[in-house]
Amino acid sequence: MDGGSDRPGTGEWPEDVARTWAAGMERSVRYDHRRWARRIAATLGSARGKVLVDLGSGPGFLPAELAPLLPGCRIIATDASPVMLRLAEERFRDRGLDIGLRRCSADAVPLPAATADVVTAKHLLRLLPDPDAMLAEVLRLLVPGGWFFLVDFDAEAPPWKARAMEAWLRLTGGRAFARIFRESYRDTALVARELPERLRRAGFAEARLAEEGLSFLLVARAPGRE
Repeated sequence: MDGGSDRPGTGEWPEDVARTWAAGMERSVRYDHRRWARRIAATLGSARGKVLVDLGSGPGFLPAELAPLLPGCRIIATDASPVMLRLAEERFRDRGLDIGLRRCSADAVPLPAATADVVTAKHLLRLLPDPDAMLAEVLRLLVPGGWFFLVDFDAEAPPWKARAMEAWLRLTGGRAFARIFRESYRDTALVARELPERLRRAGFAEARLAEEGLSFLLVARAPGRE
């Protein structure tokens, strides 16, 4: 399946709701987060000695999938929600993963400029009140020539794909999960074909759609050379 959202919104989470949501999303990790992690790792090749910052990590699904694929890479998971960071910390500890944690918004990460060789953001950009502020922060964080991987929903995906995802979530997670997906996709999905030019206008040297579908993968590079 192609892409359940890591979160229905960007506000604070009651812990019981967060745990219920994360448990429901667990069923999609091997079809969703694991697939994107493999695509990212294959694009990067070796990342030994590099730093990867994941924005809006939620319960830590994507960082946890990336870590075994990128040995020797320092991974930092970030989120504005302390509840989500607790869930991520539990996930990393249970899997024996050495992944750092930072509580912050996606447009104000408490790390020095040019810290990250790689920045990832999955199902986050569309939920932000100021997406351009996040793009500016990504550029600040990246070293010259650094990589940015963006996964999000495409509003122009064939309608049957959204219907199939809703049906699958209803089957695996119940009606509430299906409704959250339906409303989030309807209200916030991005137009994927417009994003490469938007990122170039924001200051990225390169930006291309590497995979299209209900969720798309956009790969971009910061200006300069590594």
